[in-house]
Amino acid sequence: MWLKIGSIRYSTVTFKPGDPPRGMQIGHDAHEVPLDRGLRHFKSTQEFLEQILSKVASKSGVDIKALFTDDARKRLVLAAGGVARDYLRLASGSITEARNRGVSEKTGSHRVIVEDVNKAAGLISPTKFDDLRKDEPDEALELEKLVRQITEFCREKKSAYFLVATDEAVLSEQINKLQHLRFTHLLVESETIPDKGSQRFNVWLLDVAELSAQRATTGMDFLKWEKRENRRNRRLIFSSPDVPGNGGSPATQPDDLGRASAPPQQPTLDDSE
Repeated sequence: MWLKIGSIRYSTVTFKPGDPPRGMQIGHDAHEVPLDRGLRHFKSTQEFLEQILSKVASKSGVDIKALFTDDARKRLVLAAGGVARDYLRLASGSITEARNRGVSEKTGSHRVIVEDVNKAAGLISPTKFDDLRKDEPDEALELEKLVRQITEFCREKKSAYFLVATDEAVLSEQINKLQHLRFTHLLVESETIPDKGSQRFNVWLLDVAELSAQRATTGMDFLKWEKRENRRNRRLIFSSPDVPGNGGSPATQPDDLGRASAPPQQPTLDDSE
């Protein structure tokens, strides 16, 4: 007999040791079948989502590569967090924004551009906070504050992605909850940082909707994390001072002598269309 159980990964505990132990151990008693591709395999996720959109568009004789610029297609995947439902919703919203904007002298303005995707994403930000208050009523204020802290951190660093140490258990648990609520998206697991010894970090992307709602997309680096040398940057380590056990602040990191300092800004790619 095969029993299939559907659940939310980061809200599910499948096994608890004890006497007797409870549940099932993944990899031994049960196998995990992830349904969401997420952003950890960005290229294959984009290809998968565009196959879906192309089949929908083909019924109207529309070529999505002619309709959306290359950068807009990438931004759609990021803004949707790799989730097909959100991807189709944002694609529709982006087309609406492009129609409302109209054609101008700007190159590529006759197509859907990054700016249109950002605006469509920004419009859904309030509904995400409504969902947060409904799904996590006991921690809503704390999680909303954490979203604001991460947003300010990303704005300062001009980077939509950030790093969190895996040994910061409380903070990691909170960010996992934000992933369930689609405020953060996991990019890379168990990354290392030069001069940090054996300490491991997860690389996260702040949701495009939140950055768009705060008008913080201009000059923001969204895709450099694909190259490992870019994401292995200790200036991108986020540590909330409001989470028990965390030290430092989101805006500063200790220098080589242990002093608190604001690291110099690194050059980033422009948020071009």
